[in-house]
This record gives sequence, structure tokens and C-alpha cells, in this order.
Amino acid sequence: MTNVEPDRKGIRKLADAAVSAHLLLYPTGDRYTRELLIKHNLLDESELAPNVDLALRLDDRDPLRLALVHAEALDAGWYFCGDIATDERLQSFPNRYLLTQIGEGVSQDLISKIAAIK
Repeated sequence: MTNVEPDRKGIRKLADAAVSAHLLLYPTGDRYTRELLIKHNLLDESELAPNVDLALRLDDRDPLRLALVHAEALDAGWYFCGDIATDERLQSFPNRYLLTQIGEGVSQDLISKIAAIK
């Protein structure tokens, strides 16, 4: 957070759309962890999926597997958006990923796709 200022407006738009669609956010990358997002007031704990102990192989940090195991542990429905949505493995799960144009950020198109999930 000290080197690159996050897109606070984009994060807020994404969080507001998720809350409106009754969805919780689950960060999958190592750069912006749940704790970091809360600490820097980017997201509120109530907007994020809860932490759970994940049963994974030792040193497994694959973001797709982490998210799927997390959703399974919570018995939760799930959708992917952002860079991870381009992972070819998600083609096995049609209608579970929200593709956007690379570099577009939190666009009105993405917000519309999230709103359609309701």
C-alpha cells in the first residue's frame, strides 16, 4: 500500500455492488489480503467473506483452489471476477465468472453483471 495507492473509488463501487447483490467479497491474491483491506479501511469486515481454516496441501497458494475450497467450507455459492476470471480452468464452470476487459477496472459493465446475479 505504500508504493501504489489502490483505486479506492473502484473498490467502493465493487463493494457496493456486491452488498446490493447479497454477495461477500473474497480476495484471492497475496497483494491485497483480507487483513490489509480492513486495516487500510478499503473494505469493512462485513463486506468480506469470513475466514475459515482451509484444508489444503502444504504450501498450496493457488488462488483458484483457495477460493473454491473456501466456498466449499462455507457451503457458499461463488463467482469470480478480475484477473482470475480469465483462468482457463473456470471454463468448466459456465456462468460462474464475470469477464471484463483487461485494464478496465471496476467498469459499469462489471457492476451490471454483479447486479444481474441477484
